[in-house]
Amino acid sequence: MVTAPSRNATPTYSKQSMCSGSHLSLINILWSFGLWILLQANQALQALVHVLLLPIKAAFPSIGNYCRRHLLRFGWTPAFLFLRYSSRIRIVTTGDSVPAEGLLGITANHQAYADSFVISYFLRCIGRANGGMLWVIWRSFIMFPLGWASKMCEHVFVGYGKDRDLQATVRGCQNLLKRGFESVVFFPEGSVKRPSTQRKSREYTQNNGLPDYHHVLCPKTGAFCVITEALKAQGCTEYVDITIGFSDASAVGRVWNANPLDLWAIFAVAPEPQEVHFHVQRIPIAQIGESEEAQRAWLFAQFEVKDRLLDNFHRNGHFPGPSHTFVPGAVPLLCDLCVWLAALAALALAARSLAPSLNGASDLVSFL
Repeated sequence: MVTAPSRNATPTYSKQSMCSGSHLSLINILWSFGLWILLQANQALQALVHVLLLPIKAAFPSIGNYCRRHLLRFGWTPAFLFLRYSSRIRIVTTGDSVPAEGLLGITANHQAYADSFVISYFLRCIGRANGGMLWVIWRSFIMFPLGWASKMCEHVFVGYGKDRDLQATVRGCQNLLKRGFESVVFFPEGSVKRPSTQRKSREYTQNNGLPDYHHVLCPKTGAFCVITEALKAQGCTEYVDITIGFSDASAVGRVWNANPLDLWAIFAVAPEPQEVHFHVQRIPIAQIGESEEAQRAWLFAQFEVKDRLLDNFHRNGHFPGPSHTFVPGAVPLLCDLCVWLAALAALALAARSLAPSLNGASDLVSFL
């Protein structure tokens, strides 16, 4: 991990940017698309390795959990390398630090589809992206190899209806530490902020006497209450709440502010460092309340705080307070990449050595 103090003024970038206005150039779209396809191929291989390890996991759960953690860690290394060297993402944080150890609940506002990537990138910088994160993921991602690998890693998929989603969340949050998970990461809003979701959010707040949010959506409290109770039962003592801000001073910020669903900007080439801003708050879980009603009230109030923070951010270009910039260390990333490539090479050699025997068995079956 590399950390350095960050400036308090809004950065000035050269006119040569990876974006023009809010759109990527054709070359960068093709480049981003190519890296996205490469990432999906890598995730498909990761899912395949998980499938091959299913017998081991069934017979030896602790070994299976160990393998899952390290597959998740090493398998995501190419994505972090793309973010570091292609889009040159820098995470600028203000507020509190994130604990290096211990069970945590991690929440954030959902500005764009890129949020999951930049949060994982930040957690990698501080040593938390070690395969111990349990994500709550929307069901549409199951269509991609990224979703296949996530499913094999036991992440929780939602979007199937309230009752089914809550049941899946309860099951997914059981025995977290025993299964090797150190944090539960989710977006209480349940969706990215765009005109259609903002309209539904505004209708809900008006019909239920809640404050009108301008920069965030009204949070959905069901999953939050279920996860909070599961974390408390397993000894978790605090939440980490992240408020994400994309500045128009950065090229990726202009893209994601204009189109939250745009994934192509994630890996686009950037001639200048691209800053993503996080305001981090550590919140004692006891402060959230015991009853479901108290937890719901706390969550609504917390999103009011986030809304004010984002209002300040969009006026000033940064969150208040001293800041630090985080970038993952090059050497650890390259070491993890070498381990991952060696594992894939070993898998390929094993498949090649088994091919003659498998062909022989196929011929025997055909003969019989």
